Amino acid sequence: MDPRNQTAIEELTNRLQVRVLRGFHWRDCDRYEAAGIASSFTRLLLVESAPGGDGGHLRPLRPPAGALRLQPGYAYVVPAGMTFDLVYARGLAAYSLFLRLDDAFGEDLLGGIGRMERMLIRRTDVALLRRLAEGRRSLGDLLRMRALIVGLLAPLLEASLDGIERRNLLATHFPDLLAAVDRLPPARASVLGLALHLHLPPGALAKRFRRTTGVALKQFLLDRLRSRMAEAVMASSRPLAEVAQGLGFDDPFYFSRVFKRMFGLPPSHFRRQTLPAGV
Repeated sequence: MDPRNQTAIEELTNRLQVRVLRGFHWRDCDRYEAAGIASSFTRLLLVESAPGGDGGHLRPLRPPAGALRLQPGYAYVVPAGMTFDLVYARGLAAYSLFLRLDDAFGEDLLGGIGRMERMLIRRTDVALLRRLAEGRRSLGDLLRMRALIVGLLAPLLEASLDGIERRNLLATHFPDLLAAVDRLPPARASVLGLALHLHLPPGALAKRFRRTTGVALKQFLLDRLRSRMAEAVMASSRPLAEVAQGLGFDDPFYFSRVFKRMFGLPPSHFRRQTLPAGV
């Protein structure tokens, strides 16, 4: 690889941002079962205590894979888009975080994880992630969080890191376009609007973008919109009309139709299904 490209990639990875979208903790004396859980974001689950040695299990449904038994002292990574069943044993304490690992251009690198993983975790790290899940986040916790989560997930990110080269091309060849995209609400970013802003013919801009990055500009903008819509619905308890307005939709009913077309569920159902009680 060209050393200049290597330097640029290192700069991009140094600007990675870990974001905890939501956290939950579970402490109960009864057995809990939930079927068909899904999420558009990566879930980090850890088990702190499991009396009797049985903490329950995670069982993927789509894509199919083997079940993982929940045990204390381990962190479990559930990829975005995976549908799974979850069983918590009687008396269990567990913590769940929904995460993004954004690069310099706001793309979630965790989207490249394709399978559930179980990883041993230190007791001090469990305590830190417990505080994050409960919403008790000091400045020191937030500073330590980035190193911890990047360290935990780094072995799983090989597929996503390939995309950094494409984003390096974006930074090099399309800085003005990226700046314009960042300023616009996702629903208002279009090929035509960006071309007008950059004083370029739309066809020429789209052709140059695809030739350079290998991705259609329209698809790039659509992927960004889809990601922002899912995050805004899941990570916020605001009324959906306010969520729609923040994304650039003037009509909340049109927002709901677009959302259902993309995700197969209305946003209100998506919010409830993604975040079942106690998970």
